[in-house]
Amino acid sequence: MASRWKSPETDFFPVTGNGWALIALEAWRRGISLRLLRDRGFRLNFEGTEVSFKLSRLDQDSAREANRIVGNKDATKNLLSRNSVKTPRGKAFTAPFNREDIRSTAQSIGFPVALKANSWSKGRGVYSKVENMQDFRYYLDTLIDDLDCKHLLVEEHVRGTDFRYYVAGDQVIGVIRKVRAHVIGDGYSTVRELIEQKNSARKLNPYLRHAPIRMDSEVERLIDAAGLTEESVPTDEQLIYLREKSNVSAGGDSVDYTEMASTKTKQLAIDSIAALPGVSHGGVDIIVENPGTEEETAAVLEINAAAELGLHLFPAEGAPRDIPGALIDHYFPGTSHLQGQSSFWYFDFKSAVAPILKGVAAEVEVVSIPKRVLDQWVTVRYQGVVQRVGFRNWVSDRARAAGVHGKVSNASDGSVVAYLCGTRRGIEKLVSDRGGLPRSASISEVTLEEADPFIVTPGVSIA
Repeated sequence: MASRWKSPETDFFPVTGNGWALIALEAWRRGISLRLLRDRGFRLNFEGTEVSFKLSRLDQDSAREANRIVGNKDATKNLLSRNSVKTPRGKAFTAPFNREDIRSTAQSIGFPVALKANSWSKGRGVYSKVENMQDFRYYLDTLIDDLDCKHLLVEEHVRGTDFRYYVAGDQVIGVIRKVRAHVIGDGYSTVRELIEQKNSARKLNPYLRHAPIRMDSEVERLIDAAGLTEESVPTDEQLIYLREKSNVSAGGDSVDYTEMASTKTKQLAIDSIAALPGVSHGGVDIIVENPGTEEETAAVLEINAAAELGLHLFPAEGAPRDIPGALIDHYFPGTSHLQGQSSFWYFDFKSAVAPILKGVAAEVEVVSIPKRVLDQWVTVRYQGVVQRVGFRNWVSDRARAAGVHGKVSNASDGSVVAYLCGTRRGIEKLVSDRGGLPRSASISEVTLEEADPFIVTPGVSIA
């Protein structure tokens, strides 16, 4: 199962909470200048074209108004409606609330309705299908009294399936069908065991492993509604839903639907992003009824300018979609040929952001990827008097002088081993170099072996 995903995570390039950095990494690998900024922002520059991001959203003067709009579901709905993009009808409310007015609006729209926190994200405070006034009163009181929500939205419930469309310019570059958290019976496992199995499978996925199905009152209520308990054994192929919402962050599944999505609904997503002033990429949440049929209809729920990349990079089912690559293609067209063997190259994310996090720097310029094609990957072993005599520092200095990159460390047998990549001439220069050897060091033998490409950062690190 895990073989479908190639995790980009390393010890020095953590992806958890930093999925946006994959856009920066893709640009850097193409030789585009990269500056990391405060508050998870970064600036890219290539041959006079400069683009700034915060997380995965565009963050420059041209995008200010669009980012303000998409932070408010009601403002987004109004913008889409003015641009003839279909979206559910509804009304927004701001504290202090008149609960009777809110209930009256729900009644006039007609049940079922959706009740939402107007500016929260990741499905928090969203009740997408409230069936009757009794439930509406309960959820409304919960939002106001328990969650202290200050901005509410009541809108018509739209039947259909939840999808996330990711748009860059005039192209949809990824579509995900979001499926509510669920388990499927096998005829012998209990509900609890099925949930544990599902969570074990999710742990293998670089994105889903951080969003397991957690037992809580909602899960217990839905299990009970299915006429089961945690210790019940569902029949073979019996489907048990565990959440009302389809959010992946709440244990839902993400299924790639890019190739199957209709041209009509893809165009709806493109039109939605085109309606935003100064922005040309982002995620569009769309409800689609009868997908894949002649009766297909769709309505846009909201736009996410800082949509998470993991949905598309690491789906639960289907092919991953290279959103970072598509975004860099969009903003810096014609740079894809600059990648070379760069998939093995990383910058040290932890070290790069450390001065910013400590407050000693407002921004950090990341050392550029080598411009020359480095086509030889080797392991070099030095034997002799090479430990505790400054030898690793010497190897590191001479490697830099030769334009070679990698890491060097002491081995348990008393030797020093360097894992390096460079040009053939650079490697030969390093292996034969004896200039400036530490006074107490001596080399009795040097062996060199070809190696498979490995993860590397610019320069030579010492372990």
